[in-house]
Amino acid sequence: MTLSPELASLRDQAMAVTCWSWSTFRGWKLSNGVDRCGPCPKCGGKDRFAIHTQKNTFNCRKCGLSGSGVIDLVMKTEDVPFVDACEIITGRKASEPLDPERARQLDEQRRRDEQRRQSDAERYRLKAIGDAVTLWNRSVEPGPAGSGGVLDYLALRGLKPSRWLREIPVLDYVTEVMVDGRKTWPVIHSGPAMIAGVVQPDMQMQAVHVTWIDLGQAKGKVALHHPTRMDEKTGAFEPLPSRKVFGHKKGGSIRLFTPSAGLRRIVMGEGIETTWTMAVHNFEPGTAYWAGVDVPNMAGKAFRDIENKRHRDRPDLDDLECFLPPDWCEELVYLCDEAETLPEIIRGLARAVTLRDQARDANPALPLLAASYVEPIGDGKDMNELVRVQAGD
Repeated sequence: MTLSPELASLRDQAMAVTCWSWSTFRGWKLSNGVDRCGPCPKCGGKDRFAIHTQKNTFNCRKCGLSGSGVIDLVMKTEDVPFVDACEIITGRKASEPLDPERARQLDEQRRRDEQRRQSDAERYRLKAIGDAVTLWNRSVEPGPAGSGGVLDYLALRGLKPSRWLREIPVLDYVTEVMVDGRKTWPVIHSGPAMIAGVVQPDMQMQAVHVTWIDLGQAKGKVALHHPTRMDEKTGAFEPLPSRKVFGHKKGGSIRLFTPSAGLRRIVMGEGIETTWTMAVHNFEPGTAYWAGVDVPNMAGKAFRDIENKRHRDRPDLDDLECFLPPDWCEELVYLCDEAETLPEIIRGLARAVTLRDQARDANPALPLLAASYVEPIGDGKDMNELVRVQAGD
């Protein structure tokens, strides 16, 4: 879709406004900080909605309202199409011409805002990487079996140790809690945690994946609930994830096993347990078993058209930050645990194959890349559960 000059200028003027600026204009009561949270403009609540000021994105963990950029925000909160959203933001009609000097000023303002966001994001990224490296340096080789740590957790899941899986015997779990409109970070749990290193293609560690362990639970992971957030339907406190990622994960992977010779294939699941299950119970020679950390890192961004509509089945080929298989890889296999993530899994494979084909145009010596996926099992079971059931655990 090609925009007319008038509509293009209207879009550019609208894009000069940030999500945070729009929320202030609308009078939304959000907290301070990088991730500013408060009531959702669509479904209410207290702190379920957030705007990330560095990424210029928004998300509600209750109703699923999410996206990036102020045009997307207005389209979804006002239930209006693209052109109407641009007119609401700018306060002018698409048919009205934009003064050239005003257009120049808006373009300059947009560039300054983008430079500021990039500078802030880089400072945040470097601090996050430093925190992740600190955690890795605190971690140690797993303690002996019977100590209630990583070796016992892996044994419970029918898995073996890996050099990229270490532990911290006692690690605090903190979570964000709003008190009188201000964010606090209380410790709600302390206990053993499995630490997995997330490395970039150049083998630089820039993130760690942390799993808190509780061998009294069926899957060996701690079960936690938020101390203040309530599920309005059930009246129970909202569950918290037993896993967290610290640092810069984009483009990285947890290299659970990489053979020293004959490499040609990568098998990758989102989680450590799913990927490591395939290595332990269905090992194939010439295959590296790497965990992708999460589905967004494996899939990459979805293509958005000129109206900012997200096409879930099409990859954004300009996104080069998420995971891409190295040049030696001839076959990429993604493991899918949940049916709802299958479109993202397929999108990630399509992205990898298309970018490899483009690279081969410049360098025909690169191997072709074949891509496939293992479908989700269903019945709410992941691959590790299925294998343990079949083994009689």
